[in-house]
Amino acid sequence: MNTNKPIVSIALALVCAAICVGCYSTGHEVKTDSLKKLEAGVTTEQQAIELLGKPTSRTESSDGSVTLMFMHYTIVPIPFHPEGSSESVTVFFDENGKFKKYTSSQTKQ
Repeated sequence: MNTNKPIVSIALALVCAAICVGCYSTGHEVKTDSLKKLEAGVTTEQQAIELLGKPTSRTESSDGSVTLMFMHYTIVPIPFHPEGSSESVTVFFDENGKFKKYTSSQTKQ
């Protein structure tokens, strides 16, 4: 009689469950095509939010200008060596609420 069979079955089930969990993602991913639709001096903050989605943060400066930040993180749970990436998009508006420019950065770990 093989007494290891239940232990092997449980171990195999746990490995399969861990693989099925997949990657973890949080935040809001901004598509490059959406950013290209922003028009300097034309697009308003509200229009940008409708196009890009809800920002992670909103900052208003003393001169009335506004900055929206969108963050997106992805983590792949590889045993003993998790991998991930992050993307940050910052959108700037002038004191009249019109789009000025954006910056974006990506990192892979």
